[in-house]
Amino acid sequence: MDNIEKFKIKRLIKDLSSYRGNGTSMISLVVPAGYQISLISKMLTVELGTASNIKSRVNRQSVMSAITSTQAKLKRYSRTPKNGLVIYCGEASKDGKPKKLNIDFEWRDEDWQDYYYLGDTNIIDAAVLWKKNSYIPDTFMCLSFQYRKHLSLGRGGVILTDNKSAAEALKKMAYDGRISNVPWREQNISSIGYHYYMTPETAQLGIDKFPKSDYIQGWSWRDYPDISKVPLFNE
Repeated sequence: MDNIEKFKIKRLIKDLSSYRGNGTSMISLVVPAGYQISLISKMLTVELGTASNIKSRVNRQSVMSAITSTQAKLKRYSRTPKNGLVIYCGEASKDGKPKKLNIDFEWRDEDWQDYYYLGDTNIIDAAVLWKKNSYIPDTFMCLSFQYRKHLSLGRGGVILTDNKSAAEALKKMAYDGRISNVPWREQNISSIGYHYYMTPETAQLGIDKFPKSDYIQGWSWRDYPDISKVPLFNE
């Protein structure tokens, strides 16, 4: 497991410690390494049948919903990850406010060079990658233009994709959910948006620098500090 993933898991565990379960409406499922997924699935099926007999309609629906969500998460795994699996599903409360939890994560060791996948998704952190013809089809490759990267523009980056509809959706999201070249008063916002668009001046700087940019060095997990040994992240 790389140091960034360790930090994320520690932060997640710290955040989860502030939640409080509401009776039996919250499920914490810990699957040890080597344990058969099929046995866990059978256990959940039995528990679902038992839950259907709960007299209180509210409690019955709450418990059955948590179990069903857990079953759906478990179907993503054909076998237990080598370091085990943890799943949290159901309703819990934080600061007195109810919140739905639907989380699964696994511990795993991963040695990466130039890029790595975010979990089992097709999203790739390629912030330090800058090579010709390096795009991997059917993925979302996230490149960085931070000042120490190969194309140094100070900040920002791009998401590479070969999915046209996804590209259009991402472009809208980066531009406050708006469609470019349409006056603000005529906009019909239909998706969530962020203020992430690149200014024309920065774009022009990138165009000017692009021909001179080159692959300077390769980064890997070895170039980053072990966050698990930093005192701040062990509090």
